[in-house]
Amino acid sequence: MGASGLGRRAAGQPNVAQKALDEMKLIGFGNLLPYRDWLADKPWNLLWVRWFIAIAMFPLVLITITTSANLAFGSIAFLFGIYFAIMWGLVLYSMLKPRLAFDRIFQVSLFTIVGGITLVLVLQQFPLVSSLYSATNSASIVGRLLGFVIGVGVLEECAKVLPIWWIYVHKKNVDNLSTIVFLGCVSGFAFGVAEAVNYSISYALGLSAGGMGFGGYLIAQLTRLITLPLLHAVWSGIFAYFVALASVNRHVGNGLLLAGLVITASLHGLYDTFSGSLIGVAIAVISILVFVAYYRSGETLQAKISGLARAQSAG
Repeated sequence: MGASGLGRRAAGQPNVAQKALDEMKLIGFGNLLPYRDWLADKPWNLLWVRWFIAIAMFPLVLITITTSANLAFGSIAFLFGIYFAIMWGLVLYSMLKPRLAFDRIFQVSLFTIVGGITLVLVLQQFPLVSSLYSATNSASIVGRLLGFVIGVGVLEECAKVLPIWWIYVHKKNVDNLSTIVFLGCVSGFAFGVAEAVNYSISYALGLSAGGMGFGGYLIAQLTRLITLPLLHAVWSGIFAYFVALASVNRHVGNGLLLAGLVITASLHGLYDTFSGSLIGVAIAVISILVFVAYYRSGETLQAKISGLARAQSAG
């Protein structure tokens, strides 16, 4: 086809841009941008929309704050730790659907950040505990496993579950399973965020000293702020599950608490022993699946334990 043919064909076709503009006019501005409907609907009053905006905008707000307030690195790490913990907390909240009061969440978080961390730091200085912590650097994998399970795992899981035990076993408060498990997760998040701040500072110092590359620093920092607080929450949630059962089955309460400690300390210690490898990833996945499985089977196990109690009393 010659140039003249192409010109005739183009001339015979309507202008595409003009056609699109005409179609937009036909649809109408009020339909393309229905602001009156939006103002009537008021989506900003929806709770999930507010959370959506808050989570999305937090890093932008933090940038503004840091440029004007000159926050310390540790404070920034803490704020980002809280940020990711809230995101995970919303996921767990939607799954567990607990009945919660914000004062209880605050009490548990504050106790764990202040009392739980302090308790771990103090007990680490005791000779036996100190030896177990030193074993985590052993050349033997068996030695490292014992150090991480019996030392790190037992001590940290006890520190995290302490406020849950105090409220529901010692003080004999009553709550449903999902609420107690969620509060256990809250305690785990608080511990994980506080721990992440300390590690973040050491990572930054390692980067500035040249002992860590930019890629390794980024991976370590994000893992410490995003994933590891979630694992702490999952392990604490599992232990809190057993605390919940022990609070209503006091005839076997000590056995339930011991089982919770053994299971969570083992998962925690196994992960620490093999972290940085695919085995560690597998243990992390197993930890999450165990958490979900325990919660989903909670009512069934509660009924079985109650049945055993009735059978024992009848016998």
